[in-house]
Amino acid sequence: MRYTKNVTVKIKTMRTLHKTLHLQHRSHTGRVLHHKHTSYRALAVVFVLAGLFIVGLNVMTRVTADSLYVYARIAAPVPTGPPIITHPTNGAVTDKAAITVDGICPVVTPQVVIVLLDNGNQVGSTPCDASNNFHIPITLVAGKNSLVARPYTITGDTGPDSAAVTATYNPPLPPTVSGTISTPVTTSQASTPPLVLTVDTPFITFGPQKDAVWLGSVSGGTAPYTLSINWGDGTTESHQLGQPGQQNYQHHYRLMQPYDITVQVRDTSGQIVTRHYAAVTPYIAPPVASLFSTRPSPSIWAGPTIFGLYGMYLVLLAGFGWLWLHTTNAPAYARVRTQSARQHRPVRAKSKR
Repeated sequence: MRYTKNVTVKIKTMRTLHKTLHLQHRSHTGRVLHHKHTSYRALAVVFVLAGLFIVGLNVMTRVTADSLYVYARIAAPVPTGPPIITHPTNGAVTDKAAITVDGICPVVTPQVVIVLLDNGNQVGSTPCDASNNFHIPITLVAGKNSLVARPYTITGDTGPDSAAVTATYNPPLPPTVSGTISTPVTTSQASTPPLVLTVDTPFITFGPQKDAVWLGSVSGGTAPYTLSINWGDGTTESHQLGQPGQQNYQHHYRLMQPYDITVQVRDTSGQIVTRHYAAVTPYIAPPVASLFSTRPSPSIWAGPTIFGLYGMYLVLLAGFGWLWLHTTNAPAYARVRTQSARQHRPVRAKSKR
C-alpha cells in the first residue's frame, strides 16, 4: 500500500512539472516533430542553467588565477650614496623645540626610508616622497643636538649615513617684570624627569596578510599617560597608560602604500612628545606589479574569458527568447497549445442505451 502511494505521489509530481514546462511524452518513432511541440520553458531553463554554470566556472577560474598575482614582492637594492640634510644647517641655534628636518634622499629604486637619529637616538622616520626628498618633524632637546639621517631599504638593509648636522636648542627664558622677584623653581619641579618615547624598530612593515605593529616604550615624566596614534589612513586611537613600559598596537591597512604614523604621548605634568614613524610595505599593488611582469597580456579570446562571454550569451538568449515568445507570438502560441491539447484529448466511448 505504501509503495502504491509513493508511486502515485511521484506521478503527480512529474505531471505538475511537465505541465509547468509544457513537456509532452512522445513515442520514439525517429520522426522530427513540428516546432509547435517544442517546450520553450524547458529550453529557457536549460539555457539559463548552462549560462550560469559557465559564468560561475569562469569567475572561479579568474579568482584562482588572480590570487596568484595579487601582490608581488620587489627587490630592494642598497643605496650607495648617503642622504643629505639641508635643514637645519650645521651649527644652527634656535629657541624653538619643534622643527622639521628636511633633506635629499639617495637616488635608488625602490625608494628608501629615512631614519633620523638625534644624539644616537631615533626620533623619527619617513619614506622618501615623489620628489626624492624627506621631511621629518621632531622635537629638539635642550642643548646640543647631533642629527644624522640613515637610509633603510624596505627590506631592512642600511646604506651610508649622512654627515652629522649640529643644532643647538636654547629654551627661551621666562619673562620677568621690573620690580618683581621671580618665583624660584621648587625641588619637585626641578626633579621631574623628561618624558621619553622610544620605538623598538626603525620603521614599521606590513603586507597583505600582515598587520602593521607599533612597538614602543613610554618612560619618564609623570604617570599616568595618554598615548594617541594616527595611523595615516584616517584612523586614530587613544590609550590611557597607568604606568611606564612597553606598548604594542597593531593596525590593518587596506592599501599597499607607505604611510606616516604620528604617535603622541602626554603625561600629567603637561609634557608632550610627538614622533613620526614610517609604515611601508615590500609589496606592490597589481597595477604596479603588472609593470614588472614579463608575461604577455592574454587576448580576450583566450583562456576563460570567451567561456564567460558565451555563458552570458546563453543567459541573455534565454531571457530575450522568453520575452519574444510571450509578447510577439503569444496569441499564436496559445492557439497552437490549444489545438495540440484537442488533438491528444482522449475520446470517450459512447454509451449504449
